[in-house]
Amino acid sequence: MAVSLNVRMRSPSGAGVAPSASSPPHWETAAEIARRALPVLLASEPGTVLNLNAPNVAPSELRGFERARLARFGAVQTNVAERGQGYVKVALAEIDAEYEPGTDAALIAAGYATITPLTAVCEAGSVQLPEFAGRSADG
Repeated sequence: MAVSLNVRMRSPSGAGVAPSASSPPHWETAAEIARRALPVLLASEPGTVLNLNAPNVAPSELRGFERARLARFGAVQTNVAERGQGYVKVALAEIDAEYEPGTDAALIAAGYATITPLTAVCEAGSVQLPEFAGRSADG
């Protein structure tokens, strides 16, 4: 289970700026949705992952907890800002776009917590394959 607290995305919840004394992170909201989702995860098929997202609001201000589709793009893009000897600095930039209705990004921006069940793409190690070493592309 992955749990995220939205403290930077543009939204009615006041996100879009770094957390500060005037808008501290509401970790209790993320903890509450994790507590509510844990029984779902435990009852799920092996290999299921739950992606949870909470807006940065007090639990009493949460508008609900909804199943959501994943947005096609992230609300924040990471860019390399500077490269140096032994280090890389990255910069975060919010993408100015309309959120697709029903997606995690749209629901979080509207003040809802979201849950999206995922299944992993995994290697099928038990599949037997012929030996390909030394063969060229044309046979």
